[in-house]
Amino acid sequence: DLSWDLHGNVRLPIPEINLWAVAGISRGFRAPNIDDFSAFQETGSSFDVPNPDLDPETMTQIEVGLKGGNKRWKGSLFGFKSHIEDQITRENVMFGGSATSPSGKPFKARANSDHSTAIYGVELDLEVEVYPHVRPFVVFTYIVGRDRGREEVIRRMPPTMATYGVRYQEDKWFIEGYFESARGQRRLSADDK
Repeated sequence: DLSWDLHGNVRLPIPEINLWAVAGISRGFRAPNIDDFSAFQETGSSFDVPNPDLDPETMTQIEVGLKGGNKRWKGSLFGFKSHIEDQITRENVMFGGSATSPSGKPFKARANSDHSTAIYGVELDLEVEVYPHVRPFVVFTYIVGRDRGREEVIRRMPPTMATYGVRYQEDKWFIEGYFESARGQRRLSADDK
C-alpha cells in the first residue's frame, strides 16, 4: 500500500500578528499486526480468536487551521477529519461451532469493516505573555470517531482533554507548572462498555 501527504501554508496579511493559514491532506495505511492475525486469548469481556484473512486499513485525512504569534503570544487552532476504509474491528464469530468460549465469553475475531469510519476533532494551543517572562497557556483537544455502519462511537476514543499552565521564561531557561483535565468519557462503543 502507499502513504503520501501534501501540506501548504499561506501567510495572512494582518499587520503585527504573523498569522498563517495551514492546510493539508494525507493518506496512510496500517497493515494488520501479528496480534490481529493470530490472537487466541481471553481479553476481559470476550475471547479473541485468529483471523488470517485481514487486509490493511487505509485512512485519508484533511486538516485546516491557523497558527501564528509574535513576541507576546503564540497559538494555533486546527481542525481535522479522517476517513477510514477497511478499519480493523472486532466482530462476534462462531469458533469450533460455538459462539461462546468455555468460560461463557463471546468469541470475537479481528475483521475488516465493510463500511467507513470518520474521526474528526479540533485542537487549540494558546500562550500569552501577561507580564514580562510570565506566560499562561492552554491546550484543548476534542476528538470523536463514528462508525457509519453501526451509527456508534468507535472504540477507544479519548475524552475531551485540556492542559492549563503557566510558564516563567528567561533567555536560557524556564520553569512551568500545569495541570491536566479530562472530561468523563460518556461516548463509549458497545465494546468499551
